[in-house]
Amino acid sequence: LAWRCDGVRALDSTTVRLWGANGGKDGIGYELVARVIVDGGTCESVGSRILVHGARGLTVLVTGRTTYRDADPLGWCLSTLARAGRRGYDSIRRRHLDDFHGIYDRCTIQLGGAGTT
Repeated sequence: LAWRCDGVRALDSTTVRLWGANGGKDGIGYELVARVIVDGGTCESVGSRILVHGARGLTVLVTGRTTYRDADPLGWCLSTLARAGRRGYDSIRRRHLDDFHGIYDRCTIQLGGAGTT
């Protein structure tokens, strides 16, 4: 995605930021921030990349925001990642599934019976 944004930068050894604006400098700005949480092992930033060494597992938290709803989308993204990191994987997954099923389970689709083309 780096070629479609204005910039990419590692903020620390676990966090990467992508940013830009659609429609030029006066268009809607956007931020995307990703944070890696490792189970064992270590992380390091090299340029705009995060390298993970020796981990048994990892979780990648990703969030994004535009200037359409928020004058400080980077601040919003960072605070959202901080809250998500405190919740832990199981809690985030449970909340996501509850949210997803609340929407998904509102509708059904029937594609015809056996033998129909």
